[in-house]
Amino acid sequence: MGYLILSKADSESLLVKRLEVADSFFKRFLGLMFKKSLAEDEGMLLTKTRQIHTFWMRFPIDVLYLRKIAKNKYEIVGLEENLSPWRISMLNFHSTDVLELKTGSIAKKHIEIGEEIKYCSEKKY
Repeated sequence: MGYLILSKADSESLLVKRLEVADSFFKRFLGLMFKKSLAEDEGMLLTKTRQIHTFWMRFPIDVLYLRKIAKNKYEIVGLEENLSPWRISMLNFHSTDVLELKTGSIAKKHIEIGEEIKYCSEKKY
């Protein structure tokens, strides 16, 4: 578990308070498949992937395509809002990782391509 901080040009804000990292093939495959919902402050970071599916999911999600630029730092290189269950996302060749958020998060938090995200462990934040 950890935190994700969204860095805008003039400020920083908490993007995800409870982050689950899917860093193996099996974890990435399962993703949010059998979860009932996703809270406002929850997210899942899928490492080493450029595309996701929402098969067997029960709810839509917002998707951020990320490019790793430093050890714990990412640039947002693509956005996909309200991806419905039983779909395959777009393929983003510029991304290295994908972040799944509660649907509506992109609009509510005014997330834009080019902004940066920092990962912090619970102990550091």
